[in-house]
Amino acid sequence: MKNYDKATGLSMANMWIAFIFFLVAAFLGLFQVVERAGLIPELETPVLYFASVSTHGVLMGFVLTTFFVMGFGYYCATTSLKQSVWNKGLAWFGFFLSLSGVLMAAYPLLTGQASVLYTFYPPLGAHPLFYIGATLLVVGSWVWCLQMIMMMHVWKKAHPGEAVPLIMFGTTANATLWLWTSAGVASEILFQLIPWSLGYIETIDVGLSRTLFSWTLHAIVYFWLFPAYLALYTLVPKAAGGRLFSDEMGRIAFVMLLVFSVPIGFHHLYMDPFQSAGFKFLHMLGTFMVMVPTLLTGFTVIASLEISGRLRGGKGLFGWIGALPWKDPLVLSAGLALLMLTVGGFGGAINASYAMNTLIHNTQWVTGHFHLIFAGTVVILYMGVAYHIWPKMTGRQLASAGLARMQLWLWFWGMLVLTLPWHVLGLLGQPRRISSTPYDSPLVQQWFPYEVAMAVGGVILFIAAAMLIWNLFRAQGNNPAEANTEMEYAVPVHPVLHIPKLLNSFAFWNIVVLVYMIASYGYPIIQFFMMDTHGTTLWGVLKMKLIYTSLALLAVAICGQALAEPSSEVAFDKETRALLKSGDIERGFTIAKKKKCGRCHGGQAPGLSDDTEQPNLAGQMASYTFKQLMDYRSKHRSSRKMSKRAKHLKVQDIADISQYYASLDAAPSSGIAVDPAITRLVYKGDPKRMINPCATCHGRKGEGGKHDSAALTGQRRSYFINTMASFQEEDRSNDIYSRMRLIAEELTEEEIEGLADFYASTDPDNEDEEE
Repeated sequence: MKNYDKATGLSMANMWIAFIFFLVAAFLGLFQVVERAGLIPELETPVLYFASVSTHGVLMGFVLTTFFVMGFGYYCATTSLKQSVWNKGLAWFGFFLSLSGVLMAAYPLLTGQASVLYTFYPPLGAHPLFYIGATLLVVGSWVWCLQMIMMMHVWKKAHPGEAVPLIMFGTTANATLWLWTSAGVASEILFQLIPWSLGYIETIDVGLSRTLFSWTLHAIVYFWLFPAYLALYTLVPKAAGGRLFSDEMGRIAFVMLLVFSVPIGFHHLYMDPFQSAGFKFLHMLGTFMVMVPTLLTGFTVIASLEISGRLRGGKGLFGWIGALPWKDPLVLSAGLALLMLTVGGFGGAINASYAMNTLIHNTQWVTGHFHLIFAGTVVILYMGVAYHIWPKMTGRQLASAGLARMQLWLWFWGMLVLTLPWHVLGLLGQPRRISSTPYDSPLVQQWFPYEVAMAVGGVILFIAAAMLIWNLFRAQGNNPAEANTEMEYAVPVHPVLHIPKLLNSFAFWNIVVLVYMIASYGYPIIQFFMMDTHGTTLWGVLKMKLIYTSLALLAVAICGQALAEPSSEVAFDKETRALLKSGDIERGFTIAKKKKCGRCHGGQAPGLSDDTEQPNLAGQMASYTFKQLMDYRSKHRSSRKMSKRAKHLKVQDIADISQYYASLDAAPSSGIAVDPAITRLVYKGDPKRMINPCATCHGRKGEGGKHDSAALTGQRRSYFINTMASFQEEDRSNDIYSRMRLIAEELTEEEIEGLADFYASTDPDNEDEEE
């Protein structure tokens, strides 16, 4: 196994930032519940209360989550893929960019100049530094998204046809989701709130602002929730001593979260007049659909835990529950999280209902539901994950597993004591987003006992938050060494032998999300550019509409170009054929030697690679080599190494090199025996699967065909297999009319290996053919 950097320092830096600001947020939360309850009259100050609410919301909803997701993601990516971070310098840049954004936003938050209740809803306005800082935080997180996507891409190219590890598949799904959902708030901040706060525009369209923020507002919950689900699928079954019930079920749940979670934000705008009932109804249906992956997750995780419990000796219908290792902090956090998820999910169904939402809209019910799902289910699993991986990152055991369990129980009970009274208060009509309530009527007076319980819950939660920081700090002390520092992930009950392409990549699902987004948000956003807004100035609205319209047209142009982009720029017209014929073999030899092509494509013999992962170029069709080098140069064929080399070559140089390698003798026969069924596939194809005979394009003896049909005879077996896998995964897409991609998709793994053996063993000088 090759050595790789686990990025422990990078992961721990992100997580420490997350938990330090989490402690600050917990203190602010304690202040709010005490002030709101009116238990200490001296603390009653609306200015300080709303500044605290905004700071608490930003620290919990953006800072804790973003930095934890990034730290957890880096560690899981490196340990599951067994490879280093794609670009560690860029990763650190993203970390410091996000941190600088947090520190920049801290000033207006703490000085009461950003009391926007976390919602980014004008006409509530904040100091420009707040919006700029939030932008830097988001942009820094996009660096993490790029890292995760590229790490998965690099791994897939090195392991063609293999299933991406489940935790990496889910992490990349989360990165993709965040790119989609953060675009809404990014657009609002960049093109509305920052220009407005700086005084460049006098007025903005608040309906458009709320619509754009709804794009982000609910899907961000699943960005927070993804690490919790990843832990439930990939860490908890292993920690419990069992196996994952189904790897495929996890992938389906992750894909469904990606597709259904983004275009559902209008259920936060049910009472707003800016959108029609029809679009609100559409978003309501989507919100109910996103419950399906949660139900799948609940079933799969509980089934996995039952397997673990029965392997540990659990008997009877529920005896397996008691047999689980509840002393393990991660397993305990998972059990407590599932309990809170069950209760909180019921509340979410009421919030999502168009009719029932009217009863609890803007009441403390919403606050209770949100905290039970996020601060309960999500955050307690963040804590369990931290206790699980801290010893692996530090090499030291937890100072006290007992204190870790005590901290988790305190957080669980504190959350119930805090949020269940909030649900009751919501049903009794207490509004949220107010700093205090006058107790001057029988209706309002009955709120008081629940207010007291809310304050008690806040105290318990702050103690639990402080205990978490203390436990993690002690875990880095001079404790006994951790015996096992390797990160281990749950193995499914049934080994993953083959994963459908749709559950191993995101290309198709991104298209689905795009279509869904256009259907859900297309007209609701465009309508603001087709109506007049009262009291606005030409610069304040029309200028912004021009900017949005220009961006929309630019996006359409870019998407249209991407969808219509050809697979190659090479056309074998009269001029190209003449250029290719003019290729100079001797000059091609000189250029190949100067560019050191032989390092990969000519070890002991020119054009014949010693590396089984590199292709043999000797005897290859000049037209084929010419096309591939031109495609590398134009980046229609993906390879950083080859694109870098090809971009410095002139077209004539490429023609010369192509003729040089075509003049060399191809590799000799390997003498491998071939299955007759493979031979029939070569010469007769398979009409039932619409597979043409390989010989039709590549020649009767694999000598190559016209223009872009490669010579296959004597090609490296491993390279042949990897190439076909790349066509299957569409990692390689420079084949004209998708010919090879369509054929490769129909071939089985055994057939591809058989074809690799056939062409490695074919002798181009042998006139005998087996029909």
